[in-house]
Amino acid sequence: MRWLCLFLLAAALAGQPAPPTKQGKARELLDEAERMAAAVHLETHVLALMHIGDAQTKLDKQAAVRALTQAFSACAGLSAELGPSLQTEIIRKLAPINVASAAELVRTMAEPGKVHEGGQSAASAVVNEFLQQKDVDRAIEVLNLVPASAEFPFAAAQEVFEKIPADDSSRAIVFGRATEAYAQRSTGPFSEFLEKHWKAVPRPLAQQGLSAITSALLKDDPSAAQSETLEPKAGSNKGAVTLNSRHAIEFFRLIQMIRELDPARLDNALKTYSDLAEAVKRFPEGRASVQANSITTTRQATDNSSFSASTTMGGGSDDPFGPSIGFAMGTAAIGDHSQMQELIRKVAAATDKAQQAIDEKDIRKALAKAAEVPMDGLKAEVLAMLAKRSKDGAILEKSMLLVGDVKEAGARFPAWIAIAEAAHEMKDSRNAHLALERAFSDARRMFAVDTDAEKPNLAPRNVWPSIQASRLAAFTAAKVLGVSSGDLLADVDETDLAVLARIEMARQLLDLPPSIHSIQFRR
Repeated sequence: MRWLCLFLLAAALAGQPAPPTKQGKARELLDEAERMAAAVHLETHVLALMHIGDAQTKLDKQAAVRALTQAFSACAGLSAELGPSLQTEIIRKLAPINVASAAELVRTMAEPGKVHEGGQSAASAVVNEFLQQKDVDRAIEVLNLVPASAEFPFAAAQEVFEKIPADDSSRAIVFGRATEAYAQRSTGPFSEFLEKHWKAVPRPLAQQGLSAITSALLKDDPSAAQSETLEPKAGSNKGAVTLNSRHAIEFFRLIQMIRELDPARLDNALKTYSDLAEAVKRFPEGRASVQANSITTTRQATDNSSFSASTTMGGGSDDPFGPSIGFAMGTAAIGDHSQMQELIRKVAAATDKAQQAIDEKDIRKALAKAAEVPMDGLKAEVLAMLAKRSKDGAILEKSMLLVGDVKEAGARFPAWIAIAEAAHEMKDSRNAHLALERAFSDARRMFAVDTDAEKPNLAPRNVWPSIQASRLAAFTAAKVLGVSSGDLLADVDETDLAVLARIEMARQLLDLPPSIHSIQFRR
């Protein structure tokens, strides 16, 4: 009888499906997200397809290209500001996977050379990828796709120029194309290209480049706030010089070129700009006389009337505390940068002292220092961080009690994330799961604020507090619970949040970095 029971048990176990692997679960989550993405807001739809495509690069390159291409096409329904910005980000993700497909999409863009958030234009991303493949001709083709009156990728053009052999006529073509673009739209680092390579092109071309710069300066407001400080090379006693206008900065950059090609213009500039005259006197060879990596450029800050705050995703291998406290401080100080700085100072000071007490194994002192942290939400998060470091269950319980008294979801949320990480480190699965449930609940409450009919959040959805909160909760859940993390999404009935959370869980399971970067609230 005993053997029969064992046989039946073994047969039952053999019939059960094997638990999913991380890759298998990630694929399942991405497939679910792609199916659900058709039912979400258009902006979320684009974001979902873009991040699905990015994650699929670890699983299925063809699926990645398909999702990214669909995301690019869907951008046509977005605003004139947001659509091109997201298209640029999509191209940056697509180019390393399939540069030919990325180049075809660049053909459809009105301004492929425009720099959006992220620091690289779509054209530059594709050019750089072709250069990685040593396909200079295709890189030149992409430069030629940029309309003459549009923003031009001068840095990419310079990279192409430097890859072309010195005796190849294509060099002059690329340089001439950059000169023409700057003459029509005088923005971008053309002067850096000119400074470095004016001697490598025929003299008439170099003169055209200089004329483009000087013509742009004539149209520019000489009093516009811009300055650059030049430091002498080590061992020199010449002292630093500050140039106080774009005119002086550009003339100094091109001093050797102007001295040779247009000495009369240089003489006139030296009489007009005393700061330039002093700089040339101390550093007669221009930037070649200046300490490398010592030039500091400052531009007048623009007024930003929108309410916004930044946050970072912590929890790296060198971070003993786990999640960043940036989210809490960001939501607490949105729209008030001075308040943000003060919060950072106070939290850092109290946390450092509490950490020192933990290192000294003085729990009572650590709790006392943590109590100095302003705001209960931040205090609860710091306590959870300390619990994670000290493995002290009493500190974790204190953190959970404290966060329960916090009224605002945005202030509670990051503490739940920290509590989940701490509980996981302490092998307390019950409290880890509970904290993550509460985190998702608070993300949903924040979504209700972001989508309020009377006062909605007008910032891009990609940086909504609720979107970033659901992503952070999902990424943490996958890190803490692994392949079972998807169970937490059963009660998330806001489809936008549910879709993006699935993608973020998949990213963590595939060992990809989180897509969390900043939060904004704008009305």
